[in-house]
Amino acid sequence: MGVIFGLEDVPRRNERYEVVSGDVVETADVCIIGSGAAGAVLAKELVEGGRSVVLLERGGYYEGSDMNQRDLDMMPLLWKNGGFNFDDNLRIPIAQGSCLGGPRIIKEAVCFDPPLRVISEWRTLGVDFTDREWSDHTARVNRTLQVTDVSEEELNRNNRMVRQGAKAIGLNDHRRTAGIASTACSADSAISAVITKPNGTSW
Repeated sequence: MGVIFGLEDVPRRNERYEVVSGDVVETADVCIIGSGAAGAVLAKELVEGGRSVVLLERGGYYEGSDMNQRDLDMMPLLWKNGGFNFDDNLRIPIAQGSCLGGPRIIKEAVCFDPPLRVISEWRTLGVDFTDREWSDHTARVNRTLQVTDVSEEELNRNNRMVRQGAKAIGLNDHRRTAGIASTACSADSAISAVITKPNGTSW
């Protein structure tokens, strides 16, 4: 990773961090807006392909030591609009992160491979990957995000009841995750851009 520029004078960080005191001029091949799952993976792929990248993120740079998992503290700090983010009709809440790592910091991190209907829709928009390419690219993203199957020991009684109900109506039993915690994790278990670190990227 190159250097992370920010507006706040934060405590010591694991990555090189500098407070912005004036204009910052960077020359790069690509500028990516947003450091969530899409932006971070794209930055990583471009850097590994020999491109220089600047990644812009509107929120701050926080690590596990900053996260106490208390809603009243974490939602204003990490969530866009403090968690009060809705669709135009104010009916559907939209969970969006506003920090380095984006929504990957705050999401419950349940991971699903793209369903066939989504792949079909993307193909109509011009994405012409073969089935094998879809499978290979999805597997690579999952490896980058360290997606794993949820173990039996991680399931509580509520989880098991949901599984029992799902099986009763014919749904598959498949659970995958890349971390936990909607209020972010003090143990850095939510695998985000902060953890995967696209080396050589300026933030």
